[in-house]
Amino acid sequence: MPRKEKFFAQPPLELVRQVLDYGFWYNRKTQQPNMIMNLEVIAAMGEPGGGRQEITPRLISNFHMLNFTFPTESIMKKIYETICEYKFSGFYEEIKQLVEPLANATIHIFNTVRNTFLPTPLLCHY
Repeated sequence: MPRKEKFFAQPPLELVRQVLDYGFWYNRKTQQPNMIMNLEVIAAMGEPGGGRQEITPRLISNFHMLNFTFPTESIMKKIYETICEYKFSGFYEEIKQLVEPLANATIHIFNTVRNTFLPTPLLCHY
């Protein structure tokens, strides 16, 4: 993520904020506005830390904020099992019996990857 400047601005995020606030960017050669039509922005972010910077309130004010708590393993298992039961409904019984082991394996892989690839300032994209 971009580092903050002396006055806590992050230039790439300020460009995003400018187009959200005003609906255009200036063409630097002709000094004319480049209008951006029918632009929709959907964004997601994790909490600051591990290389992730806080986003300025000036940019956040352009979004409707939703906060989702992380689901527990039992909730994730139920979600995966429900999806797999629907997807495997037309398969043989031998395949349908793999729904629970598949959900458990998926959660195990997710937890392994989450614990192994921790975000750092050099690898903030994890």
